[in-house]
Amino acid sequence: MNNLKDIITDSAALAAGLRANGELHISYKMYTSIERALAVIVTGDIFLSNGSRWNDTYDREMMKAKNSFGVCMSCSTSENIAMWMLYSGEHGKRGAMLDFPRSVMKDILQSRTLELGTFNSRGTFEAKHELTGDDFEIFLTDVLYTDECKNGRLNVTLRDDHATVDKKVLKNKDIFHKNYGWSYEKECRLIVRLSDDMTAAANKEHLSTVRIKLSPASKRKMTEDRLYRSPVFAGGVSAGKESALTGGIEWDV
Repeated sequence: MNNLKDIITDSAALAAGLRANGELHISYKMYTSIERALAVIVTGDIFLSNGSRWNDTYDREMMKAKNSFGVCMSCSTSENIAMWMLYSGEHGKRGAMLDFPRSVMKDILQSRTLELGTFNSRGTFEAKHELTGDDFEIFLTDVLYTDECKNGRLNVTLRDDHATVDKKVLKNKDIFHKNYGWSYEKECRLIVRLSDDMTAAANKEHLSTVRIKLSPASKRKMTEDRLYRSPVFAGGVSAGKESALTGGIEWDV
């Protein structure tokens, strides 16, 4: 795994190092609702958003500027209480976490055909364009966390590494960064970047979603053994495993 000090020499090196790191994590944790988690297991469909409905307003603008669609995952090796509370269904009551192994993520990076579309009013995905070849680029990248300091410079954090750099170092289409207040996420992001033509089509047709279909082998790996229920789960189903934190947390206090 690349340390921050070794890759922050310039913008290109930083972007390359973050992308290289993105492929090296042991697991990739997606905190979501039990319905969405089960749908991934059953259908093998993973949906990437253009970020237009994300709660970080700066992140929304950055995704738009970079012609990118993404899904956010935590590369932490342990469960994160804040992630359970913020991103799982109904503040955890219907929450679940899918723990993708490295092998599945590497398989996803080999995807040759994707679909660009949107969800209709019934909540069903409607594919409008098939993406192949030069229509898209797909990659994993670690997300940086930043904090303003003096003289136009930024404090930058990657996991437990810290550095201070000129803001210009982060001006690269492959570098994604957020305010330090989000650093507990330890985020690794799966990114699909559209070509200019496909970006124009997405904007014109108001298409907000890219669908990736897992290969049969990866779908078999994403069984209920890769699904965990929230530590305060009250969803009325027994699918998946109990959180390691079950019985040790009370949120309604």
